[in-house]
Amino acid sequence: MNRQEFKGLGKIFSFTLARQLRAKGFVTTTLIFAIICFLLPAIILPIFESSNAEEQEFASTTTIEEIYVVDNTETNEIDFNLLNQLGNETFSAINYIACPSVEDAAAKAEESEKALVLALDPSTYGYKATLLSTETTDIEDYEKDAFQSFLKANMQTIMIYKSGILYEALAEMTLPVNTIVYQGSEAPVEADPLESVKEVLSAILPYLNMMILYFLLLFYGQNIANIVIMEKTSKLMDTFLVCVKPTAMIFGKVLATITACVLQLLAWIVSLLLGFGAGIFLAKQVNPGIDLVTLTVLNSLSSVAGIFSLEGILLAVLMIILSFALYCSLAAMGGSLASKPDDLNSATSLFTMVILVSFFVLLYGDVMTGNIEATLAWYDMIPFTAAMITPSKILLGYLTIPEILASLGIMTLVIFFFLYLAGKLYKLMSLYKGDFPKFHQVFKMLTEK
Repeated sequence: MNRQEFKGLGKIFSFTLARQLRAKGFVTTTLIFAIICFLLPAIILPIFESSNAEEQEFASTTTIEEIYVVDNTETNEIDFNLLNQLGNETFSAINYIACPSVEDAAAKAEESEKALVLALDPSTYGYKATLLSTETTDIEDYEKDAFQSFLKANMQTIMIYKSGILYEALAEMTLPVNTIVYQGSEAPVEADPLESVKEVLSAILPYLNMMILYFLLLFYGQNIANIVIMEKTSKLMDTFLVCVKPTAMIFGKVLATITACVLQLLAWIVSLLLGFGAGIFLAKQVNPGIDLVTLTVLNSLSSVAGIFSLEGILLAVLMIILSFALYCSLAAMGGSLASKPDDLNSATSLFTMVILVSFFVLLYGDVMTGNIEATLAWYDMIPFTAAMITPSKILLGYLTIPEILASLGIMTLVIFFFLYLAGKLYKLMSLYKGDFPKFHQVFKMLTEK
């Protein structure tokens, strides 16, 4: 490989990158999507959190003062005021009053706007609790629903107390039991608390990774082929080939386009993060005491800190960028083979076919079913399959640092080889006239001296 083949690469790279970044369509698209990414969380988050705060405030307060209890069961009578001692702050100050009949309870409840009637009756499959309100009752429906949920959750406790079991025995019955699983006569096998989380993410992340790659190629893949074929359609190819080597031109153009795409995506991600920051700030300004659900979710991510480490995220992002560059190098090869714009459909089918083949290899290898931990090691060393599953395995901590570096190194070498090959094909196709060449024709051109 001659160093002269890369002469002028820096100039081609800087020129193409500057042209891409200054392009009106690129700037407009970047700004529009950046504004959308910023405004969506900045507007929706305060609205969502404010409505959620209202619901939380409603759910944490009640105006119920008395509940007249009619117990028609044949079990032991109890003082229902024990419900105030179950630790529920919302329903811890209600006065429960026993009554002999529903009629008597209703008559007493009519004397207050904040009273309800609770009737316990036997049913075919056990017992049923009925909550009644009188015409004078002035209690919101959400309060009644909240108390009904509270009663349903504690009905079993009520029936245990009514069974007559001594308090000491009841305390023994409610003690937690810890179980340990042993394998044979060896030490106990401790379950990984993050295993269930990993299983769910193993099923989701590969598809998410593939969707990211698909949309990147959908937006930018055709652009790579168009940039490569530009000089052929503008009759400037002969001038370019005199001034710059084809290899340098292909490397410079493709790398500049990939850099512009990555910068655009970073701009959108930064806008999205700033939008979330602005949304949280505005929500706090509207209601300083608000309990942000978003912050709760973000704080809960600390429980999976063993999965999403900072170095793992950075290496996974690097793998995704290289995966995108891999398919862009294939698009560059397609653009080198095309002699006119009409051939681009045939050219872009090259990387589309590779994506499909890689996906079906993984699908029929039971990789896309959520068991990516047990995948064969060579899946991570073949760039086309590694592009789809290796970022997920890096995030979940299934690969060691040497394995990750080996996969990244192999992918980088393959990208370099494809771009070098694209430069060779560009030069060989400079004088080619005719239909889009078949595979055997391309192979013959590359092997002839």
